[in-house]
Amino acid sequence: MVNTQGFQTVAEITEATLLSLLREAWRSGSLNNNGTLPQEIQLPAGMPLGPFSLADGTVQIPQDEVRLNLNPVINGIDLILGMEIDLEIANPPVPSAQLFNLTADVTLRLPVGNAPDPSAPVNLALLLEDLPTDAVDVMITSGDPFADLLENGPEEYIHQLYQDGTIPHLVEDIPLNFGPFSMMASIQFFDDESDPTKSIAVSYPPESIEVNIPVYIRFYDITDTIPFFSLATPMGVFAIARLTMPFSRTDSHIHIGTDSINADLVSITPGPGEEGDNYDINKDLVDAARSFFPALPPLEDAIRTGFITAANTFFTGRPPVNFDIPTIADLELQVEQFIRAEMDNRRWIIIWAPEGQLAEGLSADDIVPKVLEEAFAIAFNGGIGANADLLENFILPSCDFAFALDDDFIESLFRENIDEQFPELPVTLPREQTDGREIRLESIDINLVDGAIRVTGSLTAVDVILGSIDVGVNFTVNMGLRWIDNSDGTQMLEPFVIDEPDVDIDLDLLGWILSFLIGFVSGGFLGGIIAVIVLAIVIKIVESIGGGVARDALGNVTGVAAWPVDLPNIGSINARFKNPVDIFSTGVRFIGEMTIVSASTAVLDAADANGPYGGVASVLVSFNGGADQAFSRPQWNFGDGNSSLVRQSDHRYGDSGQYIAKLRIEVDETGGAITRNFTTVRLQNVSPKVNLPTSLSVNEGQEVEIIGSFTDSEWLDTHTAIFDWGDNSKPTVAIIAETNTEPEARGTASAMHAWCDNGLYTVRLTVIDDDGGIGETSMQVTVLNLPPKVMSDEAICTLVGQEILLHAEFEDEGWCDVHTATWNFGDCTEKNAFIVEVNEPPKAIGEVSISHLWEHCGQYITQVTVTDDDGGSGSARTVVQVVELKNKNMENGFHHFAQGSPDDPNRVANGWFPYASPVLTLDTRALDQPREWLFFGEQFVEREGRRAQGVRFRGAMQAGIYQQICANKGWDYFFCADFHFITTRKTGHARIGIDPMGGTDPNSPNIIWRELPSEPQWGTITVRTTARTNQITLLIGGIDRFAGQNIIYIDKVDLCQIQPTLCSTEEEEPCKETCVNFNDLAVGQNFAPGSPSLTHHGINFSSLVNLYIIGIAMPVPFHHGLFFSPRGIEVKLPQKLRKVKVTMHNRGGGSDFKIDILSVGLVIDQIPAILNPGTEDEFILSATILDGFRIRDQQMELSIIKICFCLEKEPGRSPIPQ
Repeated sequence: MVNTQGFQTVAEITEATLLSLLREAWRSGSLNNNGTLPQEIQLPAGMPLGPFSLADGTVQIPQDEVRLNLNPVINGIDLILGMEIDLEIANPPVPSAQLFNLTADVTLRLPVGNAPDPSAPVNLALLLEDLPTDAVDVMITSGDPFADLLENGPEEYIHQLYQDGTIPHLVEDIPLNFGPFSMMASIQFFDDESDPTKSIAVSYPPESIEVNIPVYIRFYDITDTIPFFSLATPMGVFAIARLTMPFSRTDSHIHIGTDSINADLVSITPGPGEEGDNYDINKDLVDAARSFFPALPPLEDAIRTGFITAANTFFTGRPPVNFDIPTIADLELQVEQFIRAEMDNRRWIIIWAPEGQLAEGLSADDIVPKVLEEAFAIAFNGGIGANADLLENFILPSCDFAFALDDDFIESLFRENIDEQFPELPVTLPREQTDGREIRLESIDINLVDGAIRVTGSLTAVDVILGSIDVGVNFTVNMGLRWIDNSDGTQMLEPFVIDEPDVDIDLDLLGWILSFLIGFVSGGFLGGIIAVIVLAIVIKIVESIGGGVARDALGNVTGVAAWPVDLPNIGSINARFKNPVDIFSTGVRFIGEMTIVSASTAVLDAADANGPYGGVASVLVSFNGGADQAFSRPQWNFGDGNSSLVRQSDHRYGDSGQYIAKLRIEVDETGGAITRNFTTVRLQNVSPKVNLPTSLSVNEGQEVEIIGSFTDSEWLDTHTAIFDWGDNSKPTVAIIAETNTEPEARGTASAMHAWCDNGLYTVRLTVIDDDGGIGETSMQVTVLNLPPKVMSDEAICTLVGQEILLHAEFEDEGWCDVHTATWNFGDCTEKNAFIVEVNEPPKAIGEVSISHLWEHCGQYITQVTVTDDDGGSGSARTVVQVVELKNKNMENGFHHFAQGSPDDPNRVANGWFPYASPVLTLDTRALDQPREWLFFGEQFVEREGRRAQGVRFRGAMQAGIYQQICANKGWDYFFCADFHFITTRKTGHARIGIDPMGGTDPNSPNIIWRELPSEPQWGTITVRTTARTNQITLLIGGIDRFAGQNIIYIDKVDLCQIQPTLCSTEEEEPCKETCVNFNDLAVGQNFAPGSPSLTHHGINFSSLVNLYIIGIAMPVPFHHGLFFSPRGIEVKLPQKLRKVKVTMHNRGGGSDFKIDILSVGLVIDQIPAILNPGTEDEFILSATILDGFRIRDQQMELSIIKICFCLEKEPGRSPIPQ
């Protein structure tokens, strides 16, 4: 039974057929962006996902994941798209946030309506565009994709802190001091995923995160300040550095309080080999020391405390870590947004559109779509009271669609056709229709009954009996309808008689008459009437559903298509009617089958990476992209910059870590889609392999380069390396040279090292790749002892009875050796010497010193021997020449000095030699007076004893005696003599000098002289200077620069040596210099002789003649000078100083002059000076203490230009005694 509920025609298709249509719309998705469903969606980079953003993304919608549920409430459908979504995150905080592979069901509540498609103006479509707020639901069906991130993200982040160096790999030179012990430490932090004992572990106590980092702590430079408790060095321990910090996580946020790290050191255990043994030894030793020093902590506690203190420096000052995580709601919202965007782009899916001219006769008002619980109905031409809400599914289970024609509509067609053919009844039928007989149709009626079209009526056969008798006939015929297939693929509906007609004849006629009447009723007559009515029904079906019509050359309908063939944007529909045609009193039902075919001819071949993949880095990973297809083009992008065009592809990665591999499949057929699928590749790190030479023998202190080699199958890894030398030194970070090309990284690790003491050492090389992988190896190094090398002066000269400090230096390539020394003096005595040494690399450097005096003249061979603590010794010899001043009291006789003149009255004390030479003078009387001298031995005028040396001289000259003696360059010598000087004009002076160059010319500018005037009694005169060679000359006598007559008596001469100190002095900071010039005095201004003649800026200038201010043009600029006569000038400074700089100008004359350095009026030093005419130069005067200077003995036109000195000392400097 069918009921069109007041509509002329109702077409219905099953839910399965509609689903088939949608899946074919999916197949056409790559042909047309509009009017179809997508097979894939490519997501743009930068698309937000909660707090994250995409680097790349792709969505696949498999065909079998296109599903639907009919939704009568909205008169539409619930389109369910099952999606496979790959989301690659840009700049993920941790690897687990890099890729999310998930599935989701997106439900789209799509109404049915008319789509504004210009190619099919009349249509019914599922409307995709501008869906209401509540029309899209997203459900993640693969579980919470962020659960792994929440669970493992914090630990991954901690590993990243190690890889990027935030957690240091090596910290050196950490001081550790406790009680009397001090040492340095280096800490190596590990995170090697291939070794669980050296991998960072993370746990989560309440409201905190606990990070446990394996460490190795090596202690070196271990020293102590108490006897009997020396700790063994080096030592090493394994331990766990435990960092505890605040921690919290919610569904959308992780907080790690790296700004509040609490560090601890736990699980301290001995290290390997000697270092671990030394730890055990030291631990027991410290425990023993605690018996005497109760406040001393146990060694383990001291190490722990020291680590905590150090950790506060390199684990503090860091900002907290906060990162937000998307929620399921964020994800569902983003999926909804890109699905809405995609649906807005696709706009609609047409599910029915009539063809050609048939569509022109339809309007939207003629069509009412209705979604039922199990079918989709299209109702046409509703009458008064038509109600689509009352429609029911009338499709048979084995069918895809069905039509129903309303009984009133069909019966009206019946009546229209009868009325058209038989306007008035009765009517005599044409004889050509009645086989030549006269038949009169009395009445006819056609109705629908259950199971048939029932035709009833009556007719009269005229003159059929005996040529004159009429026969009346009543008839009832039940007819059916059935479809026949045409050769052109169309179908045509034809009527047929279901059963033998029921003919009621008034008379009991003969059989032939009955047979004729039955044939007439069911044959041409009635068949023609029914054929016309059926044709009208067929045309109405086509008009309603919009299917195709086939006509012959005359325009007669010869066949119809069951459904519109063309499906806009999608493809075509092949629909065929099936028999039986069901006839009910309420209408007629036509059933059929439908096949929907996409315009795409492409074979389905979606990308499936078949991941995830894992393994060990550098080992081939076999990627499975599915079977090769001739119609597809595959491409793998492996995430490391490499790619492949083969579906089954093997690839090696040069580095461990996580990669995103992407498979792209492009189907090379019409409508072929391009799909992608992402997967993770997680590769475990491979540690490097390390090699060293098996052994090595070197000398202590010998710097050698140790070169280790390494390989790493992860050729993209970069490496650092550390040498542990096995001695009491800190580890060395090696120099790395490596190549990073496939198939493996190759490199060398090199470092220079020298061992400070002999012994057998184990050298360990640790190579660490940039992922924390560790490779180690070791070698044995034998270090041989070397004896110390000793250096001393080859020769030295000393004075009898004067104690000197003998000094030697030594060096030992083994700078950890300690030394002792002895000194044999060559006079049958030997002593232990005093040693000061510095035991620092690159070698031990020491000084050996001892004081000794020799009581007799002679040459002595001395030897110093230095012995190291390993028994090696070295020696050096010094020849000591012991001398004394000859005949220093003038008591050891005199001699003639003029050979061949026995009558010469000149007598000179033994051991001495005379000198007499003229001096320059401007005194005219002196120039006219002859120069004479006499050396004699005096027996009555003496200082003490019985003899004195006398010298009588007159004229402008100097005379005296001299003696040469060996000296030591750089030593100071103090020469003194007693004298008695008698002069007639008071122009002569006693004079004492030392020539530091050892010459015999009394006029040499090298001689340092000191002069004193005559005295009525014996006086003492002294001079001191520094030897400049290995011999000095001592001179004592008198000088007169005028025409005077003089006698000098010399007695009791002595010489002292002053050895320079070996102590280093701290260099003073530069002083604030004060300079005084004469530019503020007028040129031509003069100053009378006096003491002083001029006081200028606190400086006194004294002269025996006038002083003048002169102008000096060269060198430029123009400046002033203080000019003084050749008789000289004496300058008194404002205070005691150490150094003075004097700038002088020579206007003409000679070039040689002398400057006496004065202290409290005494000459303490003398320097020779040279200044060429027309030039200026600066002369530096320095002494322990000086307060003035004197310029004399010159035949030059000199001027003082400038005097510079430090007037005040800087705070903290030692003051000059005043």
